[in-house]
Amino acid sequence: KEVKKTHPDKIIATGAYSNYAYPPTDFKLEDNIMVIICLHVRGVYSKKVTENDERIVRTWQKEYPDMKKYVWLYYCFPTATALRNKTRCFPGFIGSHVKDYFKYFKDAHVTGMFMEPAALANRQKSGLFDQVEGYINWKLAFNSSLDADRLFDEFFRRYYGPAEKPMKDFYQLAESIYCDPANYPSHAG
Repeated sequence: KEVKKTHPDKIIATGAYSNYAYPPTDFKLEDNIMVIICLHVRGVYSKKVTENDERIVRTWQKEYPDMKKYVWLYYCFPTATALRNKTRCFPGFIGSHVKDYFKYFKDAHVTGMFMEPAALANRQKSGLFDQVEGYINWKLAFNSSLDADRLFDEFFRRYYGPAEKPMKDFYQLAESIYCDPANYPSHAG
């Protein structure tokens, strides 16, 4: 309220994550607030996680339909967890699932995003782990009417050329293993 009085042309951006992922229930936010909703998009192996991510976004849209909404996509997992635990991780491939969350982003009028790439040693990040997901993600961000399945195929055709089929087959096998809830202990979701 005070910033709005002294600087009416300014917007305050805030992150919505962890215990603060949902909109506050005990007060209303001012109209000079922009929210950046943090989501665990690689958690597709857990229906509980994916449904919660969607519910968070839809709740923000319901409570604040005119508020600017951005998303912060945690592509940094599972690599960040593996680094923290000093273990190795299975590739968290989710390329065929990118279209799922873009549907509710569009419905909620999400207008911007940040993609936190895979974590590497020494606090470094790399989008190389996220190439397929990133390609589809950014193409849809600029044009949500594109066909995500075609973008998936296009990535492998254009990136790998003659190796398209074996690389796509490997990716899809790894993705099916990573996304299968049966491959996780009960506490993982």
